Amino acid sequence: MKVMKFGGSSVADADHIRAVAGYVREAARTTRVVVVLSAMRDITDLLVAAARAAESGSDDFRSALDTLRTRHLEAVRSLFPPVEQAGVITPLTLMANELEEVLHGVELLRECTHRSMDLAMSFGERMSCAIFTAFLVSQGERAAYVDARELIVTDERFGSGAVDFAVSYPRIVSRLGAVQGIPVVPGFIAATPKGVTTTLGRNGSDYTASIVGAGLGAESIEIWTDVDGVLSADPRVVPGAFVIPSISFEEAM
Repeated sequence: MKVMKFGGSSVADADHIRAVAGYVREAARTTRVVVVLSAMRDITDLLVAAARAAESGSDDFRSALDTLRTRHLEAVRSLFPPVEQAGVITPLTLMANELEEVLHGVELLRECTHRSMDLAMSFGERMSCAIFTAFLVSQGERAAYVDARELIVTDERFGSGAVDFAVSYPRIVSRLGAVQGIPVVPGFIAATPKGVTTTLGRNGSDYTASIVGAGLGAESIEIWTDVDGVLSADPRVVPGAFVIPSISFEEAM
């Protein structure tokens, strides 16, 4: 068994999603695979900006919602034939409407608590996973969306929840073990024991993959990215930066 995690740039649009689905399907031919996904590129930043705009009373959050809807609908229309699109668009629309209600509440209160921010940010991963799961199914794979909030339990430190591993690991084994086919799990998000949405901190999808992999006793956890490798320096600062052919764990740390 392996866990394959893909970041936002890897699921940025329809073409990237197709490519990722190809990698997943190829891996699933030889081993059981669990997929962990981030939100589409820049969507989390968009959600944070929308929440802050709503908090300030600015109507700009509605423009951000329009952008969110457009990005995801464009991907759906490119990935699926017209006859299949409604079945994918409907759950996305429901999530977008729920997000709008959350942000409207923030606007009315003029306050965005850490708890509200975590809930708002959770929609990016949830929406990308909904699209990806549906695409795998459309390609003939057995796949199921599994909400990470059913798997990973944290305390109430919203924004950077501390994981209760003793509770989370049995849930991971039980819930994912019951899935026939490829489980698709949103990274970054979790929940309190009462089911309130939390997050694991920015860039927490890697952490999600590690938690799921450890809980399942996976043979490997693969963190996929769309860059060539580890560079010798920041290429924005050093024009001659090159890919390092090999590096030890100690050097990487």
